[in-house]
Amino acid sequence: MKKFNDHRKDVSKAVEKQNTKIAFTIGALAILLALNVFLADLSAHNALEAMGDANDHWAWYQSKSIKGYIYETQAEALELKITEGGLDVECGQSYRETIDRYEEKIATYEGEKAEISANAEAFEEENDRWNKRYIQYSMALILAEIGILLCSAAIINKDRRFWFIAIVLGLIAIGEMLFGLLVV
Repeated sequence: MKKFNDHRKDVSKAVEKQNTKIAFTIGALAILLALNVFLADLSAHNALEAMGDANDHWAWYQSKSIKGYIYETQAEALELKITEGGLDVECGQSYRETIDRYEEKIATYEGEKAEISANAEAFEEENDRWNKRYIQYSMALILAEIGILLCSAAIINKDRRFWFIAIVLGLIAIGEMLFGLLVV
């Protein structure tokens, strides 16, 4: 009977030791989970901010387009008046000067539009990078959550295989997180 009790104590100590390791794994996965929640939230925030900046720039681009169009139509209207004739020289000269000013404005707007569109496209690319990071962090987050669940299953079922799978998932989650931090 004593031998049986000693064996039970040894098994109990082994299970306790294993459960301690699994609990440590749960803690590590929980830290990994929290870190990836933070990184995913930060990425989502930055993606939204970049998209907002891109939208602002495209709206600015559109306003420059509208202003340019207004100057173009005004210049065309003045050109029509000049070609119709019947204007005195002084009035025709004044129209021509106004058309020249309008064409300068149109050229200025075209230059500004090129710069604005380049900035808008840069913000869209930044948005894409943040969205890709968000996906990486979300994948890591899901893997860490599944790892925690598998650790719990390992304790409940007293089966180390669940724990080993959880460790593998945790390592993959770390890889996903590092890929998001360093590569994307």
